[in-house]
This record gives sequence, structure tokens and C-alpha cells, in this order.
Amino acid sequence: MRISHQKALEHAKRAVYECSFEIIKASEKKDKKALSGNTSEYPKKVTMLAISYHNLGVEEDYCGNFENAREAYYKAYEMMERANGPDDPLTKKFRRSYIEEKNVTLRYLQLSDFIRKLKSQAEGTSRLPL
Repeated sequence: MRISHQKALEHAKRAVYECSFEIIKASEKKDKKALSGNTSEYPKKVTMLAISYHNLGVEEDYCGNFENAREAYYKAYEMMERANGPDDPLTKKFRRSYIEEKNVTLRYLQLSDFIRKLKSQAEGTSRLPL
């Protein structure tokens, strides 16, 4: 793994943390603003958190952490769908990213299992008596 992507992964995790904290603050304000009807800040912050999760998924994927990438992509998709609906262009993009990563993860797990079986067979044949 390249150092630049490891650093990007750390930044992406930090962005998720910061955006999550901003949502907590915004949700507290939302309760107060609900009476005045000014609640537009909250969906924007949810969208930023979803984008942060998507970026985290990109870096996890690049670093070979496919399960973590799949989870991050799913969170991004789920948040966007709840905040902006299924027809939003970003929701559709995040859904595609999640589905693609789910397929990559499945292929990776199948390949890993196949390699494990090959190694096991190879070890079994090398232990034959002479």
C-alpha cells in the first residue's frame, strides 16, 4: 500500500468523524429550528457525511480492504437514499458503487477460498512418503 493512500485513508476516516459530529450539532439545532421551519442545514450535512463515507470506501478499496469498502459504500448509499430519495443522481451513483464493491468482495472471497484449497492440496501432496 502506498503511503499517500494510507494518508488519504486516515483523512477519509477523519472526515467521517467530523461530519458525524456536525450532524449531531445540526440535529440539536434542528429541534430548535423546527418551529421556524428552517431545517435545510441538516440534509446538507447528511449529504456531506454520505460523500465522506463514499470517499472512505474509495480509499479502503484501493488499500485492499474490500469488506470495509463495501460497508462504507453501503452507508453512503443508505444515507443519500434516506436524505435525498432514490432518484437523486448522487444516490444512484452511490448505489452503483455499493453494488460494484459487493461483487468485488464476493469475487475476492471466492478467490481467497480457492487459493486456500490449492495450498491445502499442495501441502498434502508434498507430505507423501518417499
